[in-house]
Amino acid sequence: MKSIIGRIKTALIHTLIIFTTVIFTLFIFDKFLGSRGLPNLPVIDMEANENTLRTLELFPYSGWHIQANFHHKGDMPWEHQPYKDYDVKSGSMGFFVDFDLNNPPPKGPNEFRIILIGGSGAQGWGARTNEDMLYRQLEHKLNSLLKDTGFEFKVINMAMGASIAYQNFIDLNRFAHPLEPDFILSYSGVNDISVPFHAQNLNDGFYYFNQLNALALASRGSEFPPRIRPLVKLFPNIFKKTRLGMAFKTAFSSGYFMDRAQQSYKESRGLDYTDNKRFFNEVVVPFYVSSMESIKRDFSGIPIMIAWQAKSKEEAGNFEAELGTGYYNDMFERVSRKLDGYYNKEWYFINIHKMFEGDPRPEIATHLGNEGHKLVAGIIASELASAIRRRISATNIK
Repeated sequence: MKSIIGRIKTALIHTLIIFTTVIFTLFIFDKFLGSRGLPNLPVIDMEANENTLRTLELFPYSGWHIQANFHHKGDMPWEHQPYKDYDVKSGSMGFFVDFDLNNPPPKGPNEFRIILIGGSGAQGWGARTNEDMLYRQLEHKLNSLLKDTGFEFKVINMAMGASIAYQNFIDLNRFAHPLEPDFILSYSGVNDISVPFHAQNLNDGFYYFNQLNALALASRGSEFPPRIRPLVKLFPNIFKKTRLGMAFKTAFSSGYFMDRAQQSYKESRGLDYTDNKRFFNEVVVPFYVSSMESIKRDFSGIPIMIAWQAKSKEEAGNFEAELGTGYYNDMFERVSRKLDGYYNKEWYFINIHKMFEGDPRPEIATHLGNEGHKLVAGIIASELASAIRRRISATNIK
């Protein structure tokens, strides 16, 4: 009897030692993860205890949107402006609008609507408040410059952080027709290069598309990395019929699925490029042009202005080693030539980046500071004012 009790005590002690060792190992592993950067998963601020303005939500067709109807106050992660007292509000579906896009307000009799599209720079990131953002500054300046026309000018902000031009087209197609726009303004360029290159590893998907594709591959019962296939043979039902199998695959073989996702899509899509400059010339530039052509076809009677987005000197140099000095201005020139006259003559082009090229001020960057938003809004407003006067005169808008 004593020997049985002794064996039970020994077993309990061993179990306790193993349990303590496991807990201690997990604790050390957790501390190690805390010293690392953000994981490469399709979400921003995933380490935050609560959702933040920058936590992404996946929408059908158009990809990632920031949090809807969210009020952010205080410091803003990843921003480099000198102020820390941000006060920013998002609206319907994460757009910076003050109405429900599914049920927009009727257009007033003397209301002239401009829809702004683009990525985070157009949406207003970097500004301290919504009132400081490009769309609000542009609205104020247009109403001042064109007050003699008798119109009220409204800038509707449908730009979305991390989006590319084709996503803008999808959002316009889905939500903008009921808005009855009179003009479309695209402040863009940065994401249409950086997303295909850095975020997607040379493909034409939207932001974090490769990561989503990797998760889809990992969920397949037929997809297993070579190093765990012996385990699959031993425990086929656990790996193929339970969530534990997918959890094990994603936890220990995420790199394998990322590589598989990237390569499989490239092969399926016919985009298996290894030369960056060729990819830029044959995919990036034509895709941007095609996206803007799609917008024009969908809104054929509406003038479109492309204002080429400003970059800081450091940001502009990011791809020079692969694409050559001046690649960014060169893309603007190529885009302008391709689009000018497409479908009709209602096109306008302005290279904001070239006007500020090399400007050392921190307010001039992909994410403009308050002063940068004012300066860019002033330049665009002057160009838009002339185009709008022609538009009003030619169409006799009332």
